[in-house]
Amino acid sequence: MTFIIGSYPYFLLILIEIIIFVFGKKTENKKLKSIFYIVGLLVIFLFLILKNDSVGTDTLSYRTAFEETCKSKRMVGKKDFAFYGSMLLFSFFSQSFFLYQLIMYLIIVSLYGCFIRFTSEDVFSSLLLFVFSIVFLMALSGLRQTIAMAICSMALFIFVKGKKYYKLISIPVWLVSCFFHSSSLVFPLVFISYFFKGEFNKKQIICYLLIYVVSLVLGVWFFSFIYEIKDLTYQITSVFQGIPFGSLFHLSFLIVSLYLYLRFSDLENCEKLNFKIGSWSILLYCCFLSTSIFGNVISRFGFYFAPAILVFYPTVLKNLKPVKLKFITLKNGYSFLLITSFLALFLYDCLLKNSLGTFPYEWRF
Repeated sequence: MTFIIGSYPYFLLILIEIIIFVFGKKTENKKLKSIFYIVGLLVIFLFLILKNDSVGTDTLSYRTAFEETCKSKRMVGKKDFAFYGSMLLFSFFSQSFFLYQLIMYLIIVSLYGCFIRFTSEDVFSSLLLFVFSIVFLMALSGLRQTIAMAICSMALFIFVKGKKYYKLISIPVWLVSCFFHSSSLVFPLVFISYFFKGEFNKKQIICYLLIYVVSLVLGVWFFSFIYEIKDLTYQITSVFQGIPFGSLFHLSFLIVSLYLYLRFSDLENCEKLNFKIGSWSILLYCCFLSTSIFGNVISRFGFYFAPAILVFYPTVLKNLKPVKLKFITLKNGYSFLLITSFLALFLYDCLLKNSLGTFPYEWRF
């Protein structure tokens, strides 16, 4: 009974978003599509603000920090002063942590909504991936890092869509995220993709695999080396955690998607910088997740590259040729496999593993 009570809100959210996905994809009316998209974002927003403060590993600590800020009228955090500064500023207008979260989540969902709307080639598939990916789970738990991730998604949007020197605007946008969570200092690694020249080909897929393998080896060696120098027991666990299945899951979908894109789409599309940026971002995500072999917290650095998942796979699916298999087209078959696999991973992480303190879900009222 406890499992049913704590899990039914997630199944309700999944059902609503799937209904929006189906009707949003079917309708040809652009205004109606926009309405479905806005409703999909609104449902996610409501789900976030109506959760009890017990949902998420970091939520209660944020509430405590907010209450201390309201009492002392000073910032309680020594770093990430944009986040704690926002608490201080809000405390002069209201002492309601619920209202503070409402404004923060409104900003977060709006930023992700703009990122998907102007970057994705299939916004309804992106909405589903939003709910089924670590992006949503982090929103339920880590408000501070989620804001930084959302800002980084806007930096990624500017980097992908900006013309020539306008791409440089992504740098100051990224810098803003650093003042909300200092771990976003890793995000500039995505800018390396700008220097990739020529068509994307099978050799680069092999190169991606080699980079991932190197990240497995160096990740364990590097963090073991740091652990010996200084006692970092909070950040790093000296016990071997086992095979990083989450990382392998994402890597396998990345490699298969790259192969399908090269094999069953127009080669001209392979020249697009946003395709290279997306694939590179997901590779970085996989590499950081692979560090969970040695330390679970370190893998959180990779979350800044996770928003690329929301737009990369819909881009791949959109550009696949209508190749027919026995009973279904390649595009529909792979789309179904992608969505169901991410859904299964979401249910495992959220309900069974409870990796970020997201289970059981309790309503605020």
